[in-house]
Amino acid sequence: MKFTCQKAILSDAINITSRAVASKNAIPALEGILIDCRKEGLILTSYNLEIGITTKCPANVEEEGKTVVNARLFSDIIHKLPDEDVVFESEGPGITRIECGPVEFSIPLIDPSEFPELPTIENEMSFTINQDVLKNMITKTIFATAQTDIKPILTGLYFDIKGGVLNIVAIDNYRMALRREKLLNFTADQKDFDFVLPGNTARELEKILEDNEESLEVYLSSKKICFQLENTTVISRLLEGKYYDYTTFIPKKGNITATISKKRLSDAAERVSLIINERLRNHIRFTLSGNAARLSCTSTLGNASDEIILDDSFDKFEIGFNSRIFLDAIKAVDTDELTMELASPVLPCVITPKDEDDYIQIIMQDRLKN
Repeated sequence: MKFTCQKAILSDAINITSRAVASKNAIPALEGILIDCRKEGLILTSYNLEIGITTKCPANVEEEGKTVVNARLFSDIIHKLPDEDVVFESEGPGITRIECGPVEFSIPLIDPSEFPELPTIENEMSFTINQDVLKNMITKTIFATAQTDIKPILTGLYFDIKGGVLNIVAIDNYRMALRREKLLNFTADQKDFDFVLPGNTARELEKILEDNEESLEVYLSSKKICFQLENTTVISRLLEGKYYDYTTFIPKKGNITATISKKRLSDAAERVSLIINERLRNHIRFTLSGNAARLSCTSTLGNASDEIILDDSFDKFEIGFNSRIFLDAIKAVDTDELTMELASPVLPCVITPKDEDDYIQIIMQDRLKN
């Protein structure tokens, strides 16, 4: 096989496919990228038995063929080459030559017959969504997935499609994030369905999706899912099991609603968090009193406080928050102002962007210490 490709184009294709390469696997082919060299161009594939990625790459193909190259070595070589055309040519059994300007490498190849086939997916259910919308929905929720396997189902993102509206939900022991969006081309006769996407797949997909309005097709069977972009396909297994009924976690509207500058609140929380001792689980004390919100903390490192002037006035109210959870929630809001709904020092807090109803976060309170 032999092809010539622009270095930048080949590098981008490798960056995408490398996201599904296995590390330290007993099967060497899974640590590699399958290069399928056809007259119309290249198809690069990676597969770690959980996630599979294929992407098309334009190239001038002189001789067709298939081979597998070690992904780490191939990526390192291509990224370090000068910005010229790359020539990839098989020299004989198990060896290829890579040339770019004055640079030349000879590296070993892996038998493509050792590379497993990607699973096929029967299109039982499907929907269409814009890339930028799905990327935003993942970004706004993925941080709230569980980071341990104690409850494996909570390590994934829950996709719940009801009446043409996609709800993406993440829950761990301390918080919940919910982002909803109306789907494109969803007809009234289509049935509601749901599934749980593994957190690792969601993170890699988030990096592949572009910030544009190009649509992608999502179709799935009972155990597998496929995200079809223009030149890239991502295939993944789904997590099995029943997800929590997230609607039961949404509290009734609190009797206190405070509207606060997102930047001012974030800055204050970061300042007082400087003396947080994570080992001792020190919390941020959030106090409303009069027309001010006060954030404070006491730890073995000292005391810290900051105050934010508000437009409204409140009776005195105090609640505690885990500093990291509180900061994550604030930073996930992308409007200038956010609202905090509070009902009791022992009940969760609801955080939403001001005047928007498509994104909601619920964070558990931290018990205050005297």
